[in-house]
Amino acid sequence: MPTPQIRNLEGIVLRAAKGSEGGRSLSLFTREMGLIRLTLPRAVMNRCGTGILLSFAHVRLSAALYPEYGVISQYEGSLLFDMMKLSYEDMTCWYYVIELVLALYPVGQKEDEAYDILMAAARAVEERNPRVIAFIAAVKLLAAAGYDPVEAIEDTLALSEGARDLLNRFRGYRWGSPFEGSISTSLFTECARYLDRFLRSEERRVGKECRSRWS
Repeated sequence: MPTPQIRNLEGIVLRAAKGSEGGRSLSLFTREMGLIRLTLPRAVMNRCGTGILLSFAHVRLSAALYPEYGVISQYEGSLLFDMMKLSYEDMTCWYYVIELVLALYPVGQKEDEAYDILMAAARAVEERNPRVIAFIAAVKLLAAAGYDPVEAIEDTLALSEGARDLLNRFRGYRWGSPFEGSISTSLFTECARYLDRFLRSEERRVGKECRSRWS
């Protein structure tokens, strides 16, 4: 068996699934390595607690990394926000953000911009409208991965002037600052439907079916 590489990592939990022998399999987006998948043994989980098993937990961990897999040896973390406290509709939008990251970003490829987007968006949820923040995060994550929905606007994917302006403001929004102007339900819905059409047009490039969930 090859000697593992021991790494200290900081990341955001995207998904936790049942693993072998009572452990868990975690998908995380890390600052150091981008998207990675690690095994959390039951013994480590019993020792360190179950706090990182929820989506959008911010964790610091140590892991033994082998060529084909990695095993967590210790960790600590806390929730950036509790998805279970959101409405079903808002929760669905955040699950969509998770699916988008898993579809857009390859395993092991460091993506500082995408990591910062996820972190800033998750921290903004408790102070802003969760559905709007999820939408802004989706637009920014797409652009960071090279699928900018603002640059793609053309006649075949037409938007009204108001919706175009709103989408541009979403794309250029600076985390932590007030959002300029109001967000009407009709314009937000128009932007969501545009994003759905945009994703359909990009499915072959993205390599996975993605559908908007805001409309």
